[in-house]
Amino acid sequence: MELSVVQCTTDVAILDRIGRSRGYRVSCQDRVWLNAVLVTCGEAMKKRLMLVDDYVEVHETFERMIRLHGSWLVCGTVTGQSEALEAIIKERPDCVLVDLKLAEGDGISLIEEIRDLEDPQPRVIVRSGRSEREYRRLALMAGADQYICKAASNQQLLDTIRTVLSDDFVRPVHSLKLSFRERSVLLLIHQKKTEISDVLKVKPSTVDSYIERLKSKLGVESLDDLRRLMKELAPADPTIPLIGFGKDS
Repeated sequence: MELSVVQCTTDVAILDRIGRSRGYRVSCQDRVWLNAVLVTCGEAMKKRLMLVDDYVEVHETFERMIRLHGSWLVCGTVTGQSEALEAIIKERPDCVLVDLKLAEGDGISLIEEIRDLEDPQPRVIVRSGRSEREYRRLALMAGADQYICKAASNQQLLDTIRTVLSDDFVRPVHSLKLSFRERSVLLLIHQKKTEISDVLKVKPSTVDSYIERLKSKLGVESLDDLRRLMKELAPADPTIPLIGFGKDS
């Protein structure tokens, strides 16, 4: 359970009353010390968030929003892929919010690197100005747990973070880690095999091999099952609406 400043103040007051009932008085110095300890314990119990975005102004807005909300802590804000991976390894956040466009590198590659880390891995939310479904599909297949547009409201963002951080959250099957080529084949799965081979410049037999791998990894039995799964990755009415367009990211 998280301890708020109000709870800590109440605990100090209770301790003061107990002390008086036993004939001694809790000093002001003791009150300050205990309050600081309780606040520190409460902060340490909070889930930790990290933001990866190429706009510093977004960092400031995000930190202010999370601070006002009070339920979580921001343990880092970074702008590039390499810097982000180092910070994630060092800080071990519970959840990372990633933009697709970064000052150095890109969000998709960062997600893949995160999914290569040892457990426990952080939950990953992509927060991007791109509202096209193809970007959502690509992010989810790289290993993201959720995708939300920057045009979404602050409340939608807070609700998304809360859902992803909940103890009963189950990672969706489509966020399983896939190779670049497997993701490419899956993105094109509604096309004919010959068309896929032409686009990827590989033999049709190679496409067949990737399809078999995808069926095994995703736990489906047929090509039609894969195609149905792709529809589930970007439904007409997704859980988190893709609202409008933000900055090109």
